[in-house]
This record gives sequence, structure tokens and C-alpha cells, in this order.
Amino acid sequence: MASGSLDSDARDLRSDYPTSATREKQLPKEGEQRQEAPLDSAQEPNTALQKSPMTHELVEMPPKTLFQNYPRSLRNLALKARSFALSRAKDKSTGKTEGKDTTPTQEDMLGLARGFWTRLRIRFKWFTIRSYRRFNIDEISAFFTLGGLGTAIWVIVGTTTFVSVIFAALNLLNLQEWIALQIAKYISRQTGFTVACNGAIVPKWKEGRISFKDVVVTRQATPIAPEELQQKTQDQRPTDAQDNSPNNLLLWEHIPAYDTGKEFVPPLDGDEKSQTPEARQPDKNFSMFELQIDSVDVQLSLSRWLDGHGMINTANMHGVRGIVDRRNVFWDPNLVYDPRATRRKARPGDFDLQMFTVEDFLVTLYQPGDFRPFNVSIFSARIPRLRTQWLFYDLLNAESITGQIDGCLFSLHKPQSVQHTSSYLYGKGNRHYFQNWSRLRVDGANIDHIQKMSGLSGPMTWIYSGRFDLVADIKFPRQYDKDVDINTVFSEILENLGATFSHEPLNRYKGDELIPGQPVLSEPAIVAPIAAVGPVSQRAQQQRVEHDQAGQGRIRRSQRLLHEQQNKNAEKEAQATLPMPGEGDDGVPSPPQSVLIELDLRFKDIKASMPIFTRELSYSSYAFARPIVAFMNSKKTLIPVRCRIVMDLSEFDGSLDLAQTGLLPLVSDKIYEAFANHVRSQQANSLRMRNVSIWSLDLAAHGLLRMARHLRDSFARVLPTLEAQFS
Repeated sequence: MASGSLDSDARDLRSDYPTSATREKQLPKEGEQRQEAPLDSAQEPNTALQKSPMTHELVEMPPKTLFQNYPRSLRNLALKARSFALSRAKDKSTGKTEGKDTTPTQEDMLGLARGFWTRLRIRFKWFTIRSYRRFNIDEISAFFTLGGLGTAIWVIVGTTTFVSVIFAALNLLNLQEWIALQIAKYISRQTGFTVACNGAIVPKWKEGRISFKDVVVTRQATPIAPEELQQKTQDQRPTDAQDNSPNNLLLWEHIPAYDTGKEFVPPLDGDEKSQTPEARQPDKNFSMFELQIDSVDVQLSLSRWLDGHGMINTANMHGVRGIVDRRNVFWDPNLVYDPRATRRKARPGDFDLQMFTVEDFLVTLYQPGDFRPFNVSIFSARIPRLRTQWLFYDLLNAESITGQIDGCLFSLHKPQSVQHTSSYLYGKGNRHYFQNWSRLRVDGANIDHIQKMSGLSGPMTWIYSGRFDLVADIKFPRQYDKDVDINTVFSEILENLGATFSHEPLNRYKGDELIPGQPVLSEPAIVAPIAAVGPVSQRAQQQRVEHDQAGQGRIRRSQRLLHEQQNKNAEKEAQATLPMPGEGDDGVPSPPQSVLIELDLRFKDIKASMPIFTRELSYSSYAFARPIVAFMNSKKTLIPVRCRIVMDLSEFDGSLDLAQTGLLPLVSDKIYEAFANHVRSQQANSLRMRNVSIWSLDLAAHGLLRMARHLRDSFARVLPTLEAQFS
């Protein structure tokens, strides 16, 4: 298009100039006076007029030396535009040319240009240098500098858009399969999982995201390359003629599309699994999984990658089906399980997502020890921040998670208050600090789950049937900004002192009591002792116990003095038990970081029996085993238990799941102590009632005996008199 327009312009320009024969005819003969004729638009003079630098008069210049620094195509247009400009600028009355600059303007060039690219070239040159000459070396270097700087800013600010443009260009070149394979190999090397992207990589321009379609993530005992996984997945799928389902997730026959409670995905290595110690291999002692994801939408950020937080800023997963097989996981029974030894260590490049959302998640979970398989589904999950090193902590601090586990609904959400809205309770703009709360609720779960997680020890293993409801209110450490007052920090420590290692209800502050998670009980619940996890919490609890024991031996002179002394002891304990606030990076003192968890566990319709193997039970524990079992069976309709847990924030560093926190075995022991204390209290009450009853019977017997003696003595005195009268 551009070459055709340039050739036509050149032909028109050559037709406007006279030939050599025409010029000879137009030259005047010797002795004749030259007559000047007016030029029209179709003629071009043989010479050009230009001001002389010495005399400042118009002199004739040959046209070959005019516009020499212009490109060839633009030079022809400039000569043609100048001829029209000279014809318009000539004085028609005098027949003389006015002495003014006749450089072609942008309008003149655009009027003669033909074709889109020619007009674009004219506009670009006029916009950049206000001329049509060739670019010099300074201007070319400036263009490269500006282009490189603009590209760098674009990559840093709009990383997702930049990568989307690259993917769109590769899709036009039919290289989408190659780039998908390269990305899968890179992710597989970084994570240790095998990743295959079987679908297209589609940029979402309006949302500012990149969508990966049909992603398969697996980790098996036998390593597999991404190419093999991609080929294996494609071979397992039916052809287009056999595919009558609109849902791509139904292409895998062993993955159910919805949770029926009876359909489970078969295990990875078949139904039969050898659990003998000889068959266990240390190199396969990990959880295996195979997940198929319908779509993964990510938003990239180069600035966060430079800060060491990973390239991905936000992620959104939709449509997850698969299996998680943990039957290979085993523990050495001769070694004591140490949760701190199993926690992961932080590595450079761990991801730190600013937002992570999940929709339509359903997997089948196989647990070790011949535990029955069950389905775990998540309807929707919204997590404001997700980090590799603080995975379990960020999951507890999620904004909302709703789903179903083994046919029982569960939810994790922010609790509400009657006095204020959630934006006021959990917003950052109302005060210099804000408090995060989360409430975990599980309804009607089978008791075998808590038996499995408690380490197969304690009173939980004595229950062979039943269900439980769980409500856990989790109070996270407060986060302070730079403008917070130090008095606010110390007042917060003093206010939480009584509620930390006491059984007072956890409240945000006065007027912001949270609504209860379960119905109010008609009778008080069984209260378990406070569980402390972490060195700081354990030291504080020990000092609290020592302080209480020392306080019991003091002489209480009056109720008023006792109340004042308790207040003074509370202030001293706040300074003794809790470490002093340390200075942060911003100079603001930070209070001791701890997480408070208040459990409300209610057992329903449970049946218990005496443990068969009692080697792990001590003599005192075995003495309480039969009364505890009898108490469970007598109160099987509803047994409410409450327990408070104080955990150091450092215990969540590197914990990927609940087992690595070491929380469940400790809670199981505390529940046993609660049952033992309750049974001991009941036995003491029974003994007290028996003693009181015996004492009451003794008093009544002595009274009757005294009355009988009195009657006997009275009759003895009166009887002789009566005999004398009748005789």
C-alpha cells in the first residue's frame, strides 16, 4: 500500500517537471527578452529561490540540493508541496515571488500523502522533531533511552499486562504449547511438584490477570516429567465425538462432579496398600496428591519479586478436583514426635500472596492407619494474605471459608457484634490499632476425626461412637501503627492479664461483646485447665500458678484489704509474667505476641468403653478411667467442655498444618484433666453428701435415743405413784 502510493507520487512529480526538449523550446533566443509566465499548480520551476547568507536576497538554487536531508519518499512530497506553496505565495499583480519561507507544513504534506503508513510517518516526525528530516544520532539515542525507560516502567508497574502482551504475541505465532510447557517445567523445578498446563494461557485484559486453563498438579512416589504428565492426561480423555458433557471436570471418570457422601476417588496406587513395617520406605514418607484445576487466574508483580515475596501477587483458583493420599505417611513408634522438628525452614523466594481465593474445591482424602476415606470440599474461600512460612496461621486468619468435611458443614468467618458493624470492629481507619478475630465452627462431625488427630491417646480414644460440635474463637495479636501511644500498649497488657490465664470470657472491649457461637447452656460446662503452648506462655502460666499457690497461704485480714492486694498482685504479675515490650523497626513498642483460642466443644450421643490396652495409663489415670467412662455413658446426650489455649506466635512459624503446632495432643490431655477433675469433684460431692447424711442420721438417732431415755425416766418416776394410787 505504501509502496504503491510512493510510486504514484513519484510519477506525478516527474510529470510536473518539463522534459529537456520542452526546456529548450522554452529558453529565449539570443537577443530576445525573457518573458516570465505565471506558474500553475501543475508546473515546477527548474530552480529554487533561497535567501543568500551574505546579501539576504533571493537567489536561485537547483532543486537537487533542496531537502537533501529528507527521506526519499518525504523529499518528493516536500518538493511537490513546495511547488504548490510557491504558486500560492507569488504576487499575481506584479508577477514577483514574495520573499517568505515556503517550507512545507504538516497540512501540505498530509494533503499530498497517500496511504495510512505515509500519513503516520508524517505525523510521527512532526510530533517528535517538528520537521521531516532524517533523525540524527542524538535523537535516535534519545528514542532508545525513552523506549527502554518506558518499557522498564511498564514491566515494573504493569507486570501482568506486559506478560499478557508476550503471551498474546506467542499465541499469534502458535507457540502457546511451547510456552505452557516451559512454564510448567519452571514451576515444577521451583515447587518440587509436577505441573502440566493442558489448556490455553488466556490474558484477561479487563481484570488485569492471566488465566491458565486446565492445570494438573501432582506429587507421586515415582517422579514424572511435565511432558509425560501432559501426554498421560491427554490420553486419558475421550475424543471430541465421545465428549457430550459441557463440564471439563467430568472428563476424568474417577473424579465425581459433586459430593454425594458415598462416592470417593480411588487411591493413586490401587485399593490394596501394605502397611507392614517392611513395606514402608523412608523416601516415600510424604503426602501424595493429584489435582486437576479448571482455571487459575494470577496477577504478577515484579516489584514484589524484587522484594523477595515471589512473582505472584494475587491468585484465584476455580474448579478443583482430585485426591490427597496420605497412607504412606508413618511415624517411628520408638521416637517421640516433636512438632518443632517437623516445621519447615524459610527459604528465599517463598510466595507471599496479597489475596487468594478458592471456589468449587472437592478432593478425597485418604488418611494413614486404614482410616476410612472421606471428601473435603470448599464452597468458597477468601484469604487476604497467604504465605508459605505462615500457611496455617494465614488460613486461620482468613476472611471467610465455607465448606464441608465428611458430610459436615464448617465455616471460618469473622464473628459479629450487636453494638458495631464488622467494618468498625476489624477496620484499620477507626483507631491506631485493630484486633482480628476468627470463629471456626464445625457442626455434627464424627468422633473418629478427633480421635485420629489427638494421637490415639486419652479419653477421646475411649469413645467408639458419637458426634461433636466445635466452636473456636481465635484472637490474634493486635497490630499497631506508627501513631499509637505507649499507654495504649500497656493498658492493653493490663486488660488482657486477667482474661489470659483465667476463665473470664474473651471480649474485644466493653460494649463490643461478640455474639455466642452456640446456644446458651442451662448448666455450666466442664472447664478444662488452660493449655499453654510455647516457652513464653508456659513460663507465664507457671508464674501464675506459683503466684496463686503463694497467695493461698497469706493471711486475709479483711475483704477490703484482700481486694486491694489482689489488684496490686495483678499489676505486679503483668510486669513479671509478660515480657516487656520491645522496640520495633518504627520505634513503637510491641506487646508480647500470642494467640488466644477459646474452644467450646460439645459431645453428643457418645458411647464409651474401657480401654483394652492400659500400658500407657498410669495408676492414677487408670483409677479415673472407669468413673470417666461411666460419666460419659450417663451424660451421653450432651457433654459440653470448654478449654482456653494460649499459644506463642512463634509456634506458627513454619507450621503448615494443625499437627505441626502440637496443639491437639495437649488439648486431649487437658480434656482428660477436665473429666478427671469433674469426676473427682462428683466423687467428693458424693462423699460429702454421704458424710452429711450419716451425720444427720446420727443426730436423729441420738435425739430419738434421748427422747426414749426421757420417756423411760418419766415413766419410771410416775409408775410407782400410779401403782400406789390404784392399790
